[in-house]
Amino acid sequence: MNCDSYFLDFDFDVEVRGHTTQGDGSDECAFEIPEPMPYARVIVDGMTYYTDANGQIMIPGSGDQEVTSEVSGRFFTINDDFDGGVSSITAELTSGQPYTFEHNALNQNEYDRAEVNAYIWANRTRDWALSYFPDIPEIADQEFFQVNINLGSNCNAFYDGASINFYTAGGGCSNTAFSDVVAHEYGHHMISVCGSGQGQYGEGGSDCNGILLTRESILANGFLGDCGDGLRNADNDYQYPCSGGIHDCGQLLSGCVWDLITNLGGVESDAAIDTASRLWVNSICLHTGTQITPDITIDFMTIDDDDSNIYNGTPNYDVIQDAFTQHNMAGPELALINIAIPNGAPRLVSPAGRDFNVRISDITATYAPGTGRLNYRTGNTGSFVAADLTPLGGDLFSASLPATSCGENFQFFISAETTEGEEETLPINAPGVLFDAPVGDAFETIVTWDFETNPGWSSSGVSGTTFGEWAIGTPCGTTTRGAPGTDFDGSGQCYMTGLGTCDSNTDVDDGCSVLTTSVFSAVNENGNDAIVTYALWYDNTGGGIGADPSNDILEVDISTDGGATWRNVETVGPLDVRSSGGWFLVTFQVSAYATPSEECIMRFTACDFEDEGSVIEAAVDMFSVEIIMCDDSGCPG
Repeated sequence: MNCDSYFLDFDFDVEVRGHTTQGDGSDECAFEIPEPMPYARVIVDGMTYYTDANGQIMIPGSGDQEVTSEVSGRFFTINDDFDGGVSSITAELTSGQPYTFEHNALNQNEYDRAEVNAYIWANRTRDWALSYFPDIPEIADQEFFQVNINLGSNCNAFYDGASINFYTAGGGCSNTAFSDVVAHEYGHHMISVCGSGQGQYGEGGSDCNGILLTRESILANGFLGDCGDGLRNADNDYQYPCSGGIHDCGQLLSGCVWDLITNLGGVESDAAIDTASRLWVNSICLHTGTQITPDITIDFMTIDDDDSNIYNGTPNYDVIQDAFTQHNMAGPELALINIAIPNGAPRLVSPAGRDFNVRISDITATYAPGTGRLNYRTGNTGSFVAADLTPLGGDLFSASLPATSCGENFQFFISAETTEGEEETLPINAPGVLFDAPVGDAFETIVTWDFETNPGWSSSGVSGTTFGEWAIGTPCGTTTRGAPGTDFDGSGQCYMTGLGTCDSNTDVDDGCSVLTTSVFSAVNENGNDAIVTYALWYDNTGGGIGADPSNDILEVDISTDGGATWRNVETVGPLDVRSSGGWFLVTFQVSAYATPSEECIMRFTACDFEDEGSVIEAAVDMFSVEIIMCDDSGCPG
C-alpha cells in the first residue's frame, strides 16, 4: 500500500477561484472568467489556511466538514463598504473529494466583481514587484494590507498610506476597482515604502505599474465609461521639465518607460516587459523626492549596470538613453576614457604642496599620451593653471599641487584627451563642478554635533503657532508628509521642523521657522579659516500631497560678526532636486563667504510664505566645524 495515497484520501482538496474581468479595462469593458485566487483564506473547524500561488490547498482532515472560503487572504484583506464585510462561501465538503469555490460565479453586479478584481490584481501586482525586487522594504513580510472597495462615491481611487481605496460606479464612471487602477494605487504603496515622495513621480511611477502589467499604453481604460479610452496615455511626447498637475506630468515618466518597452522589442516581447519591469521596480528605492527629473535615467542605468560604472556603458545603455532622451531626460553620455583618483581627491593640501595619483584608462576610445593635465587655481575665481601629469608606468600618473600660503584654497580638476582630440574631465562636469581642498597642515575639529545631546541652538519665528518650530527629535520612519523618515548619520536624532506622531501636521505654517546655531569659532591661534559640514533635508511639496507645492524656499546663512550681518551660503528651492525630500551633505569654507572670526553663527530658515496650505518640512543633522591648522613653528606639519 502507498501510505501517501492512503492518507491523502482523508484530506480536503480545495481550489479557490474568482470570476475576474479580463483585459485591462473596467468591468463594463470585457467579460469575466474564473481565475485562481492566490493566498486566499480558507477556514475549517476554526482553523485558518491559505491557498498557494495557484489558488490551491490540501487541508488535513477526514469525514464531512464545513469549509468557508473568503475573498481575502494572507496579504490583502478586502473590505466591502457596500455590504459591510468580506464576501464568503461556505460549503459542506467530504474529505477525499476535490472541491472548487467559485467567487462571483453568478456575476450579477459590480460589487461582487469589484471584490474579486481588487483581490486578484492586488496580489498580481505584489507578486510581480517581488519577483523583480524580493528585498523591497516592508512589502515581502506585510500581511493583511487593507483594500477598501465599493466606497460610497464615484470617479476616484486613492492611496492613503495604509490602504488602497476604490469607488462604486456612478457620475459617468465605472467601478474603479479594476486591473491597472489597482496596480496604480498599489504602486503608490511601493513608492512610499521605498521612502520617496509622491507628487508627479508617484503618479507617473504608479502608471508604470499599469502599463507593464497590462502591456497597454492607455491607463484606466473604461474609467469614464468609454471602453475605447482611459484617463492617461503612456504613448506620449511629454517633455522635461513638466510644471502642470501631478497626474498630467506623471505621463512624462510613463512615456519614458513606454518608449523603453518599445526600444526593447515592444509589448509583444516577454523579454522587453521583463527587462523594463526589472529596471522600473528596482529603480524606485534609488529615488528621493516628488519630481520627475533626469536623475531617474541615471537610476535606470545604475540598475542595468554590470560593473559599477555606468559611464562605460550598461547592457541596455543605448535603448535606455534613447527612450529617455525622447522626453528630454537624457542620462550621462558614455565616457570615452576613464579618469580616476584611486585614493580619493586630497581633502587638505600642505603649504609645501601635495602629490596624488591619477589613473587614466581606455573605455570606448584611446587615451592620447601626454594630454593628461591637472588644472588648478587658488581661490574661487580666475583662470586655471594647466600642469602636465607625470607618468608612473602603465595607466598610473602623478598630479602635483604646488606650494602656496597656508589658509589658501585650491580648486582643481583633471583633464585628458582621446586620440581623436575629444576631452574628458574629472569631475565629469568640470569646470562647472570642481574639487576643493584648503591649504593647511591639519584639521582641528572644533565642534561636531549629532544632536543626541542639545547643543544649545535656538528656534524662533512661526509666530502665533507652535507648528513647525525647530526641535531635536527622532524621525518616525515615514515620509508621507515630506518629513525625513530617518536621521542622516544613524545616531537617531536630528533637528526637525516640528515634533509629533508619524505623518501628523507638524510642518511650518504661516511664516518662517528659524534655527540658529550657538556661536562657534572659525579661527584659533594657529589657524585662520574653517570647514563647515552639515546634512540638510528640505521638502516643500508635503511628500507630494501638499497644496501649492514647489513655491517656498529654505535659506542657509552665516554671520562672522555675532549676527550683525549675514551672508547667504545656499538657497534650496523653490523647484530643484533638493526641494522634494532627501538628505544632502553640504561642505563649505567659511572664508568663501566672509572673514573668519571667533563669533560665527549660522541659521537655517524654512518658510511658508503664502497661506495656501503648503506643507513645508526641513531637518538638519551631523553639523561639524573643522579649523584649518597652520604650523608656524617651522617643523613639518
